[in-house]
Amino acid sequence: MRVRSKASSLLVGFSLFVTACPGTGASREALVDILVVEADLSLEEATCVSDALYATVGLSEDEINNFSVVDEISPGADNFDKWQIYQNAVDTAVRTCVR
Repeated sequence: MRVRSKASSLLVGFSLFVTACPGTGASREALVDILVVEADLSLEEATCVSDALYATVGLSEDEINNFSVVDEISPGADNFDKWQIYQNAVDTAVRTCVR
């Protein structure tokens, strides 16, 4: 149950970051900060999730950053496959890293 709520918080955290900084994606360092503050993860958990996301095969760092932008949250037909890879990576990272 806690892992599922953390996954939701992770995605909410991205949205909150973007609201504060429109037009930009979350960098690796910003993602860790978001997860600590908004998703209430420990620094170790947040770093683990961030590292796992940025190590995802099939996604570039730019794609991961772009998925943190509000307009990119709803994938279009042109990026749906990448969005699914991203969603699976988020789920796996949260299941693996969050206790």
